[in-house]
Amino acid sequence: MKQKKHFFRHLKWRVKRVLIRFLNGSGLGNILRKLLAHAPDLQPLDALRTTGYLAQTGWTRTALTENGLNKGCGYPIDRNGNPIPWITYPMISFLNERLRPKMTVFEYGSGQSTLYFVRKGLMVDSVENKPDWFKRTQEAAGKNARIHYVKEEDMTQYKTFIHSLKKTFHIIVIDGYPWKERTACLHEALKALRDDGVVLFDDSESPELRGMFLGMKKKGFKVIPFWGMRPVDKGLSCTSVFYRDNNCLGI
Repeated sequence: MKQKKHFFRHLKWRVKRVLIRFLNGSGLGNILRKLLAHAPDLQPLDALRTTGYLAQTGWTRTALTENGLNKGCGYPIDRNGNPIPWITYPMISFLNERLRPKMTVFEYGSGQSTLYFVRKGLMVDSVENKPDWFKRTQEAAGKNARIHYVKEEDMTQYKTFIHSLKKTFHIIVIDGYPWKERTACLHEALKALRDDGVVLFDDSESPELRGMFLGMKKKGFKVIPFWGMRPVDKGLSCTSVFYRDNNCLGI
């Protein structure tokens, strides 16, 4: 009897420890596999990683890539290894059903989203102020996207670069750095947005953006906030789409 009590006390301690580490995003696979050998009731929890939501969205596969969970900056991929944007999974699912080849896209900040849009057959221009991301994305995208490099210290050129292309876009993505300049990028982006165009604004969960939301409403835009997890991240984030009637995504 004492051995049985000791076993369950020890098991409870192990479960608590593993759950904490799970929520913190460290040691996910190996720890759960070891624990599940002694606690079959926790198999539904492990299913999140192997066959459930984390597996279906590609979260698990992204976390296991180089620079993944340990560094929190993996290169987002879906369950099949295809590149996806570093935005919320609900937004990705929404876009998957509505993007059409030959749509034009402008991105503030390049990366996996660039490769995702290219794979969908869209025509992509991106402005990038991080040399490493510029080099990596340019090499991966090849001639299928135009990646434009602007020095990080030249924020004026970065924000207004979209006008140098002298065209308008179906989709404009606001996801560059520094974060504090994103609303200024949005202000410039609207001047190059088609009448049926939409804006995707990542990291839109911050209360500091309330004024931006009100300003977009006054300009005639509606908004849908897509809350959910993002690749590698462990908490909730929000990516919002701003749109008007008769838009290119059919909202």
